[in-house]
Formats: sequence, structure tokens, C-alpha cells
Amino acid sequence: MSPGATGLKWSALINPVTRDAPRNRLHLSIVEALNAFLIQVRETERNLMERDMYVYEVCKPFLLLMNCNQ
Repeated sequence: MSPGATGLKWSALINPVTRDAPRNRLHLSIVEALNAFLIQVRETERNLMERDMYVYEVCKPFLLLMNCNQ
């Protein structure tokens, strides 16, 4: 039986994935954007932690003085 007899087109039989290509590209773009966002969040958190440690080290003598006076 030929594909024409079943009512199917050759393009649908040969490569059905090409019909989903725009949707696949959209999904890939969303995943890439989320990945970039998560990397940025992780870097920001690390920078904040480093800043907090720096501030703590700078203020440590003053914190010790304040605790000694109580």
C-alpha cells in the first residue's frame, strides 16, 4: 500500500520532527535563559557572601570592643 492510498503525505512520513522545530527552539531558548539566570543568581550569592565576610573582618575589632564594654 502506498502512502498516497492512506492519505498521508510523504513529508509527514519522512521527518515529523521538522514540524516541531520551532517549538523545540523555543523550549531550548527557555532552558538556556533559565540556566543563565541560575548562574547569575549563584554568582550573586557568592559575591554577597564574600562581601559579608569582608565586612565582618573589617568590623571585627569594633564588634569585639562593643562586646567587651557590655
